[in-house]
Amino acid sequence: MMSIDKVKLVLLLLGGLVIVASLYFVFFRPRRIPFVKSRQFQFNFPKEQIKKMTLDNGMTVLLLKTSATPTVLVQIAYDIGSAVETSVERGLAHLIEHMIFKGTQKMAEGDIDGIARKYGATFNAFTGMDVTSYYFETDKNNWKPFVGILADCMQNARFDEQHLASELKAVIQELRMYKDHYWKAMYERAMRIIFPSNHPYHFPIIGFKQELLNLSADDLRAFYKKYYHPSHATLFIVGDINDQEAFDLAKEHFASIPNNNGHLQASFPDLIPDPVSNHTCMYEDVKKEQLGFYWVMPGLKAGKQEVAALLEHVLGYGDSGRLVKKLVDEKKIATSVAVSATLFMEAGLFFIFIEPVEGKRVECEEVVRTVLQEIIEKGVSEAELAAAIKTKGRGFLERLQSHQSFVYSWLQSYFATRDEYDVFNRINRFQAIKSEHIVSFIKMYLDPLFMNSIALLPLPQNQIEKFKVARALSDELDKKILAKHERTAPLEIPKLVHELSEPEKLSFSFPKPQREITLPNGLKVLLCKHGHLPLVSAHLAYRDDDYLGASLDGIKVHMMMTMLIEGSKHYSKSDNVAFFNEHGAAYSFDTSGIRLSLLNEGYEEVLNRLVWIASYPTFPHDALDKIKTIFVDSYERSKDQPASVMERSIKNVLYQGKDFGWTFDQAIELIKGLNRVDLCKLHMQFLCAPNMVLSIVGNFNLNDMQAVVEKIFSRLPAGSMTEFKYPTPQFTPKKQVDEYMVRDQALLALFQPSSLNIYHEDLIPVRLLNVIAFNSLGSRLYALREKTGLFYAGFGAFAASASREPGFDYVGAIVSLDKIDQAERMIRQMLHDFSEKGVLEKELKDARQIYLKGIIDKASTIGSIAGTIAKLDALKLDDDYYDKVLSRIQEMDCVTLNKKAKFYFKEENMARVRIGRIGK
Repeated sequence: MMSIDKVKLVLLLLGGLVIVASLYFVFFRPRRIPFVKSRQFQFNFPKEQIKKMTLDNGMTVLLLKTSATPTVLVQIAYDIGSAVETSVERGLAHLIEHMIFKGTQKMAEGDIDGIARKYGATFNAFTGMDVTSYYFETDKNNWKPFVGILADCMQNARFDEQHLASELKAVIQELRMYKDHYWKAMYERAMRIIFPSNHPYHFPIIGFKQELLNLSADDLRAFYKKYYHPSHATLFIVGDINDQEAFDLAKEHFASIPNNNGHLQASFPDLIPDPVSNHTCMYEDVKKEQLGFYWVMPGLKAGKQEVAALLEHVLGYGDSGRLVKKLVDEKKIATSVAVSATLFMEAGLFFIFIEPVEGKRVECEEVVRTVLQEIIEKGVSEAELAAAIKTKGRGFLERLQSHQSFVYSWLQSYFATRDEYDVFNRINRFQAIKSEHIVSFIKMYLDPLFMNSIALLPLPQNQIEKFKVARALSDELDKKILAKHERTAPLEIPKLVHELSEPEKLSFSFPKPQREITLPNGLKVLLCKHGHLPLVSAHLAYRDDDYLGASLDGIKVHMMMTMLIEGSKHYSKSDNVAFFNEHGAAYSFDTSGIRLSLLNEGYEEVLNRLVWIASYPTFPHDALDKIKTIFVDSYERSKDQPASVMERSIKNVLYQGKDFGWTFDQAIELIKGLNRVDLCKLHMQFLCAPNMVLSIVGNFNLNDMQAVVEKIFSRLPAGSMTEFKYPTPQFTPKKQVDEYMVRDQALLALFQPSSLNIYHEDLIPVRLLNVIAFNSLGSRLYALREKTGLFYAGFGAFAASASREPGFDYVGAIVSLDKIDQAERMIRQMLHDFSEKGVLEKELKDARQIYLKGIIDKASTIGSIAGTIAKLDALKLDDDYYDKVLSRIQEMDCVTLNKKAKFYFKEENMARVRIGRIGK
């Protein structure tokens, strides 16, 4: 569900303090530094860092050299997705994506999982309408083996019938997950409605369950041989690399692969505008409505993405979007709004998602039409466009910090234009967009008259039994498919992983603050100059955010924080939101504190306004009513989400209703009872310097930033530190809880309290054991998945959420209803074996590499660094905490780990929660 930003309140001083407050305002009121609402955001990426090579067989290789983090991403993308499928090939592009990593002529089943773990790589794959892609990301010393692996997968994938039998179980579970994720289900239904049946985008990427019945490995092999050729492929290598070395590796592994000219996709049918609007209702066993409006629009090749992106911002961005202001703030008929312009190569879908207040669905539709008509008639202001351009610029720079996020944008841009620089030039093309372009776009593609709607509505109670029968029939089809594709052979033993050289060691040190200052009001400040991009990230963090984020009392603080942006002395919400937008700044207010992401130009004025908002909130009465409605609606909607229900059930069993063990209904009653006086008291108690730590990370001059911080943040109220009493678990061993929900899948979780907090010497070995037991493909939990096919996704961690106080242990899976008992038995047996038999030396070596990659990832963005160094200080941990952790895990041996596994990884007393069509 879409997240909600947070706001606060200020306590008005009485009696003689009025005079003091007046004098303070005269001398310390923030001076408005003149700010030109300039739309100029120029970013010229150094093109010498981008290299391109085309091999003789038609394959393209693109390199981007950047040393911001010591990592390298190796990713291959094929300009082949589900859109190329014929009527007898539905779902094959996606299924091949599942099967590619299952083995080749020289790699056994499980080899790729094992190799990725050996070198500490994160890896995955995805299928779109027009693209299929596979990637590995690891540290800069260990990326080279994956070039050869991707080349081997291009030409030698086996598509063994037994492997297919295993993977079909995962695909069926994925199909079930799509049905239980209602926004996705609505979006997919809209695609099938808006694109006619002769258009490739009409059909779901994942295909249809019925077509799996007669599927064979030969079908996959034929599709693979038709499309997986060099001329369809582009290899991206991004990170801390040597260009020539990367090109040489690409040539070595890919140049000898014959092209066979590939297969040309048939041209797409023209989408001729039709004066028709579609209105669809979907029914599910939910309590709250969901609403969507949508139109078809041009795709990436049409070059309209800049206009669509700016309109997306104008309508739905943050608190400033026109629809947000109208539906949520003014009319109060919706609790959240999101706008998405999703572009494929040949077409796209412009979608408006709304969570309406009960009974206000029709009014929401009227408002959407009215807002679009207003733009058609009056256009958009220069200020709106300038703010949108700066925000898009900041977002692009933030994506550059993540290899995976950036390459996704890069490959889409390159396949649409065949210009390797287009993705970098796009941000500067925003400057040319004017109001008339937005107006023309709406008139042409988003005509209010031909707006399509789709609604997810609660299923009437008298239809529930019929609904359950339909789900049961779907279950029977699953069984029929799996019976036809039954795996009888054991899992293959990996072989290539043992032939490859050991990973090359990498020395890594986590970024540390260069300045630590304590202001006169008691605020601890950490400054870290880091990165080369013109970005700054600030986090004014609560020292006890773990308590505030978990406790019932923390919900009140969450409300108070959410109210901050709703109004401050001399500034309305509209003023504050417009101010941040003018600067292209993003903000959030919640129980973690206040986060701010901005460009490094003009940061002084932005920080000045932030402190003013935090210090002088007004907590308007009408805004409080609105925020209470939003919070209540959020908790009511959580009752429709199995994962949220599971989390609450676990906490209730662990804490027996003691503070952390609250229910949704308790939260709702608490919110309904809050008033403005309560918020004022909460603001005075919590939002003061001793309760917080400020971290600022980015590209800035340390002396200048220190001077700004000392001047501005010294004004934050002093107050006194709030002490919290954490609840002690009141756990009933082996307790069993079932929560009935009509869903395609069931959730299973086993859990118990942990004795480990952040300071316990055994926490690090237990976290290393978590990597071996639960982390990604190749872990013990996922080995169970591969062996049995019992579940698509599993999860687990011991000592989860360990902080000042101990956390809890949990393990579970998303399973089909008929497999839930077997899954529980097998997971318990896995934990038992893990505890009794311990870990292998190879597992320990792999875990060290994976742990290192996880810590490097914590340092990949300035926002993550800001949050991490603030957390370390709040917990009174040393700046070099993660350096010590890395040093310690290198020293651990199997004997030590196996003792810890035997002591901590016990399952016999674990409680159980199950969510789904069970228990009634």
